Amino acid sequence: MKTSKGKEASLKDKEMAQSKVNVTSVYNKSEDYKPISGYSGFKEDPKKNDKQIKQFKELIEDAPICDLQKLKKLAWSGVPAGNDFITIGNDCCFAQKELRGVVWKILLEYLPLSKDKRDAVLLKKRQEYISIQRFHFGEGKDDYRNENEKKTLKIIESDVLRTQPDCPLYHVDCIQKMLIRLLTIWHIRHPASGYVQGMNDLTCPFLAVFLSDYIAIDYDTFNVPEDFDKIITPEKLEEVEADMYYCLCKVLDGIQDNYTNAQPGTQRSVSKIREVLKRMDNDLLEHFEKEEINLMQIVIRWVFCLLIREFPLKLGLRLFDTYISDDEGFTTLHIYVCTAILLKWAQKIKKMQFHEIMLFLQNLPTKEWGAEDLQMIIAEAYVYKSLFESSNPMVTSKMK
Repeated sequence: MKTSKGKEASLKDKEMAQSKVNVTSVYNKSEDYKPISGYSGFKEDPKKNDKQIKQFKELIEDAPICDLQKLKKLAWSGVPAGNDFITIGNDCCFAQKELRGVVWKILLEYLPLSKDKRDAVLLKKRQEYISIQRFHFGEGKDDYRNENEKKTLKIIESDVLRTQPDCPLYHVDCIQKMLIRLLTIWHIRHPASGYVQGMNDLTCPFLAVFLSDYIAIDYDTFNVPEDFDKIITPEKLEEVEADMYYCLCKVLDGIQDNYTNAQPGTQRSVSKIREVLKRMDNDLLEHFEKEEINLMQIVIRWVFCLLIREFPLKLGLRLFDTYISDDEGFTTLHIYVCTAILLKWAQKIKKMQFHEIMLFLQNLPTKEWGAEDLQMIIAEAYVYKSLFESSNPMVTSKMK
């Protein structure tokens, strides 16, 4: 019979073996990656989905105080499509309230862990935002904008109008006006960076998820629901806008140095990606240098837009599940997701020349990806992060 120490040693040996398998199998050595399931072909397992929904429900609905660590652990693997049981307060009138919305709001500290306090906190924050909105966009306010504000407003308007070109929902007039308002307010109230092109993309996941609190959204097409004008009143849209604003602020507060002068956050991301590439596939890094490709050219859009443009938006929501539930999701983990993407097509890229590489990386073949493909990339990124962010020097030194 094994002693407790023997069992512990055996477990460590097993974990080390699994880690070695992960390191060798994670790195794609084939020239081209074929999607596991295909975007249209992926179907969630109903039994697994129901079990996950029940677990989320126990934390959010049944418990008087939500266990934050358990919620993070659950959400890291993805929030299932679930509805008809989540209520934030007495004003919940939509029978199919989206599970993901309340999970994100709790994880982003917009809603408190205490179930009994959520109504009051939500009402207060929404009222605060409406006051801010009235101050900046009240009657006659446009007449008092300075030239810099007017210039930025035009840039924001231009960016919003071309946001998610294949998703009709994002081209509804009242939605576009709301996004312009929200981003302008963020610009005015955050002078350290102000608005930077690409921030408009970060509103997309929040809009889809928080709008789903009131009306069913088809995450495959993002078409405008039939009863949109009837159900989504100006008052409800203001509530969505307030929720989006505060949650977007929470995300941007953690990555604002990506956008400030000299972009120190983005510079750090590029340096870390270069470091990992050098250890995992130095030939790829040398090929970039040979073709005179600056990693910053490749990575800057991925860092600014958090990969929202690189995947179908439905998968962008799934990616945000993990980022929001991870304490370093939008920073460290995101860097390794970007690295995993580069390594996924390394063999193919090494056979390309400058213009081919740039075109390929600006139009990644991810349109047919499904949830399983994204989950694999996240898992690979986690393995890389575990290796290169390890405090054990023996682990990282073996990769050099």
